[in-house]
Order: sequence, then structure tokens, then C-alpha cells
Amino acid sequence: MRPFGVNPGAKEGRVSPAYVSKLTLKGLTVNKNPNGINGPLASVIMSDFGRYLENLVLDRFGSRRKFIIAAEGEDRAQAGVSYFSQVVAGKKPPPLHRLEAWADALGLQGAERERFVDLACIEHLPEEVRPRFRAILSRLEAIEKRLSSG
Repeated sequence: MRPFGVNPGAKEGRVSPAYVSKLTLKGLTVNKNPNGINGPLASVIMSDFGRYLENLVLDRFGSRRKFIIAAEGEDRAQAGVSYFSQVVAGKKPPPLHRLEAWADALGLQGAERERFVDLACIEHLPEEVRPRFRAILSRLEAIEKRLSSG
């Protein structure tokens, strides 16, 4: 029997980032701290945008490859999936010139599309100022939610 959290096909005791993303997004509990995941999963840290993007893609397409084909075409699938994986992992910033195509493929509109673009833009800021901009974005969303419900 395989231990919990170990990807079938992964080397003994190793966990792939994609598998961890699926575990985390499916609501399975893992010990988390504000900076990422503890324990054997500690090397897999996703950005806020990465988590958001991965959640949208898995929910709407089921796989990264299907999403990249829908957003960028079959000819970009191989390179696109590789780059996409680095974006999700927080190793590369999202490509600003592809955001509109990604948002269109995901069917994002209105506030959801705005959040997508805002989180992507934050990933281009210096690391030390990102928490402040995320906090501002969260406060703005809370205010907008209160205004729309009251």
C-alpha cells in the first residue's frame, strides 16, 4: 500500500508538485503554515496566483495540458505546460501577454477575471511588497462584498 501523499509512479518518498496541488485543492488536510506546507511536502510552495490558477484549471479542464491547448493551441502545448508548471510553483511570474488568453479559456468574467489579473500582476512585484498588495486586495474584496450584500 502506498503511503498517503505519495504520487503513484513517483520515486519512493517523493511527491510531485502537481500531485500535491491536486491533494491540496481537493480539500485534503495537510499541515500548513502561512508560508506553505510542512513536512515531506515542504518543498512544494505555490504562490497565491499559482494556487488560484491551478484550482481554476483543474476544476474547469481537469489537466494542465488540456488548459494550455485551449488557451494557446496544440503547437504550444509542450512548452506551455512546462512554463505553466513553473508559474503554478511560483518559480516564474505569469506571462502578462498571455493573461487575456488564459482568462478567456477559463471563461472568467467580471470580478473573477479582475481577481485573476490582479493576482497575476502581484506576482511581478518584488517579493518584499507582495504581502502588502495581497492584504490591500483582500480588504478591497471584503469591502466590495459588504457593499454588494448590504
